[in-house]
Amino acid sequence: PKITVLSVVAVTITAFFIYLIFQLKIFISPPVLSLTYPQQNAVVSENVLVEGQTDPDAIVSINNQEVKKNKNGAFSQTIQLTAGTHTITIIAVDQNGKSATLQRTVQVKRE
Repeated sequence: PKITVLSVVAVTITAFFIYLIFQLKIFISPPVLSLTYPQQNAVVSENVLVEGQTDPDAIVSINNQEVKKNKNGAFSQTIQLTAGTHTITIIAVDQNGKSATLQRTVQVKRE
């Protein structure tokens, strides 16, 4: 019986510390942010589709304009750019104020 009680206590304490480490990682880590389109140095039209994925609770902006995302964190927004070289900046900010930033440089050709 003593060994069983000690084993249960040890497993409970271990599980508690694993949970704490997991929660700490969530608290200190920035949100996940990935971009599926456009690719770096892509040649695009003046209407550029920006697509990506982030954490469901994060707020996303493209070139300082907040964009909507679905319940899974996917976003898709068309932005207008003039001919030339442009850098598109995508930022995701989570509920704890942590942010992740991606940038893509694109070459816009007139349609």
